[in-house]
Amino acid sequence: MNEAMFLKMIFDGYVQSYGSFRWHTHHLGADMTQRELYYFADLGTKLGFVSKREHSEIPPLNYHYSSKSNPRDLVWIDQMDNDKIFLHLERENKSGSAAVDTVIKENKLKDSARYGDNRYLVGVFGFLQNSALNEIKKELIECSDFRGRDILIIAFCGDKEDHAQDVVGLVYSKSICYERHARAEIDKGGYWYLFFEKGISEWQIV
Repeated sequence: MNEAMFLKMIFDGYVQSYGSFRWHTHHLGADMTQRELYYFADLGTKLGFVSKREHSEIPPLNYHYSSKSNPRDLVWIDQMDNDKIFLHLERENKSGSAAVDTVIKENKLKDSARYGDNRYLVGVFGFLQNSALNEIKKELIECSDFRGRDILIIAFCGDKEDHAQDVVGLVYSKSICYERHARAEIDKGGYWYLFFEKGISEWQIV
């Protein structure tokens, strides 16, 4: 399994598991943040890593800052590889500057990419306007800090937060960008679930 396939499987599993989050229309964004972070922390543990919230890292030698990094939302620590960070995940609720900053700003995924190891980078967004998603795509392709990195973006996309039913999986690996779409719907009990539309939703190079 190569790096792109690993990230594709994370997105596919997220879609298939989403109904188990029991995300109801009465819930707020903070509720979903906790559920998703728990899901990814539990996934990391089941894969044999140490999952840790709010982890601050000591930067590499000769880095542009010497103090610890800003806390990462979630990391998977590989005890079998000198406690290196295997995966770093950031989660944001709403579209806007804070969401785009998760990728573009110096203190989040871009900072993590500059650590120079082979860690996976994941950004999960509860809502992104399509314009914000395009801005993130442009940054991943054009920014030298992301060149050669393996990145997964998961985003509920649409023009309005309450109608963001297009769930986009974006994998950027070895300078190739792959994209897949899932659909978000509400069941009769008011709970959200996701699914792939047969014959339509496949991974595509974009």
